[in-house]
Amino acid sequence: MPERIERHRQMAEAGIREHQALSEANVAGHKPVIARASTSGVPATYFTPQGGEQQRPEGISWGGSEKTLKELQIFWKRIPDFRIEARIYPSETGWAQVLHWIGTGDDGSDWDVQEIDVFTTDEAFNVTRMEIYSDLQQWKDLLDYLGVGQMTGPAYYELIQSQPGSGD
Repeated sequence: MPERIERHRQMAEAGIREHQALSEANVAGHKPVIARASTSGVPATYFTPQGGEQQRPEGISWGGSEKTLKELQIFWKRIPDFRIEARIYPSETGWAQVLHWIGTGDDGSDWDVQEIDVFTTDEAFNVTRMEIYSDLQQWKDLLDYLGVGQMTGPAYYELIQSQPGSGD
């Protein structure tokens, strides 16, 4: 089964590179563009301890996406170099990744917000489950810094959707 482990490593690395490319383009003063969609179109389960399980009939995106780009634009307004650093742990059933979302705020404050994602795939390497674990206080502090910490989920989602996309 080393082939499955290597394929999962490649999938994880591709998704991380997509995130990194968006941030690198922004830092360089270029317009970030989505390279490809990582969503398989296979129904999947999305889980967080706070929200429980949600079914995603369209599948799950694990790399750069229009939603990712739009959300990053909110962060870049106060943290222009906001980016991702990751460690990947592939297995036969998928992979786990430890993410550090880091950057320096416009007031000189350093940010390092952590997240752990766990992905499970089927025999055809379609992501069938994604679990996200994070320190909610870290994210709350960051969102407060960005001025969006008091928003409800739907209001924050609406704010994300209002940001320009890669085609705009």
